[in-house]
Amino acid sequence: MKLDDGREIKVIDVETRYIDPESGKLLSTKDFLLKLTGVLPRFYKDEQQLRMLWANPETREQLLQSLAGVGIDTEQLDALKTMFEAENSDIFDILAHLSFNADMKYRTERKEMAEKDLNKYTNL
Repeated sequence: MKLDDGREIKVIDVETRYIDPESGKLLSTKDFLLKLTGVLPRFYKDEQQLRMLWANPETREQLLQSLAGVGIDTEQLDALKTMFEAENSDIFDILAHLSFNADMKYRTERKEMAEKDLNKYTNL
């Protein structure tokens, strides 16, 4: 699917319906993604800021509540995991992918990277 800003994202067909909380209208998957990519910049300016927000449980919860306040709740965020075939990814990865076209990371990859980093410092 091609977004208005020219980025291409791969999504699978998902039988999920999105209701725009502001208008009450039914949104297509593309309209929902366009809305989402349009509102995300309100909450963080770059991937580093998103990472900092996500790393702290309090600011992560605030971010999720703010997203819910504009109609992007946990149910819709979880549906994005299915849409991007990323059930084994965190919502952080979905947000980074949508916002900054970051490569999708999976929990197993993150675990392996963390173990390598830990081993690097413990084997000194």
